[in-house]
Amino acid sequence: MMMIDKICPGFTIYLKPQEGHGCEFWIVIRALLDRCKDVYEARCLLEEIDIRTNANIMVADVSNNASIFEIANFSSNKKKITERKPVGDLILTTNHYVSNEMKEFDEYHFWHSKMRYTAVWNIFIAGSTKR
Repeated sequence: MMMIDKICPGFTIYLKPQEGHGCEFWIVIRALLDRCKDVYEARCLLEEIDIRTNANIMVADVSNNASIFEIANFSSNKKKITERKPVGDLILTTNHYVSNEMKEFDEYHFWHSKMRYTAVWNIFIAGSTKR
């Protein structure tokens, strides 16, 4: 993740960008860094701009707010963005969609993405119960 004084974005790419117009993930990240001071502004910008990528973008700000934005853009009329918040103090993303709202877009994820996601959650949960 890149750290600056406003927001801290990180990302995982999910499938290849679609043909056509819109920003690819690295331009989206740059726009977030340049134009947003918090998670709310990041959400607004992601909804506003044309995005030509499928990605999970994690954003955290200096007020300890964090969200993962799951973005699917499989055609010009089928763009969807969902926002996931931390569960307790934990937030995690890999290369697949987790939100129920994104299930219709989650056709081609890598099988090991779910394994990694589950393994990391299990490590976090085991560690948090030992405190």
